[in-house]
Amino acid sequence: MRSRTVPVEVARVSEAQFADVLEAIGTAQANESVTVTAKTTEIVRKIHFQDGARVKEGDILAELTAGIEAAELDEAYAELQGAEKELALGESLVDRGTAATATLTPLLADRDAAAARVNALKARLADKLILAPFDGVLGLRLISPGTLVQPGDRITTLADISIVKADFSIPETFLSALKVGQTIEAESAAYQERTFEGVVAAIDTRVDPVTRSVMVRAEISNEEGLLLPGMLLTIDLRSNIRTSLSVPEQSIVPILDRKYVYVVAEDSTVERREIEIGRRRPGMVEVMKGVEPGEVIVTLGTHRVSDGLTVDVQDDDTRGNESATEASGASGAL
Repeated sequence: MRSRTVPVEVARVSEAQFADVLEAIGTAQANESVTVTAKTTEIVRKIHFQDGARVKEGDILAELTAGIEAAELDEAYAELQGAEKELALGESLVDRGTAATATLTPLLADRDAAAARVNALKARLADKLILAPFDGVLGLRLISPGTLVQPGDRITTLADISIVKADFSIPETFLSALKVGQTIEAESAAYQERTFEGVVAAIDTRVDPVTRSVMVRAEISNEEGLLLPGMLLTIDLRSNIRTSLSVPEQSIVPILDRKYVYVVAEDSTVERREIEIGRRRPGMVEVMKGVEPGEVIVTLGTHRVSDGLTVDVQDDDTRGNESATEASGASGAL
């Protein structure tokens, strides 16, 4: 009786990176965030920003009317100049011996008092300018020219979103696998095709006695500004990154609680071999034991073959694909 030859597609056992992954849910927060408010009661004279504008630290956002303070400052400068001239004249007389040193005391007091008044008026004028406290992106404008504002009235919001913070909790049982600087990946429903990389920045010093979990803070680079504060993020925390043997997911044949692959020998016969699997990632499975690097396995047509059967390789995927497999990223699931 002539043996039957079955057409199949194959791939070669290769190495790839895998990792243990813990999934958590977090909420995006700005790296720095503040509500910009007025410091004094006054009328808004001029506005220097638009909704959503990017600003630098120290940029003027709005000006309040300051006519009286400006006039008083000019007067104070004039008084300071006069006091400095009087002091210079007194020092000259003391140097020539025509006046006692004691005569300089009231002159120094007058000069210092004039300088203090100038500084006080400059501080009051500074309160008339609303400045950006740090680099960031402004929110919506909440005032208009002519608005009477009082201390604490909201002008706008400012957020630094070049880095996004994400706080999430993990069970205390995984604390041993957690450390600062560990790599994380975050995904948002708004950008389903994007993955945002970050690192663990801090681990809380207390475990919640009710939930038995600990809070973790990650920092995610957000130079494109795609992530906004308040967004829900799905976070993958990666640990135990390693290089292991891997096979395509479709090559695995489950029978009861065991897993098998069909290994193709040089004479084109197949051997059903039991394997022990580890982590999974899209399209690939980690193999702990059962196969050797470089062995050829059936990927398509496993339902048509059996132990000892001769196969006809239709699409040889065993050449030129090893480097691509090794270069792909690490993943897995707990």
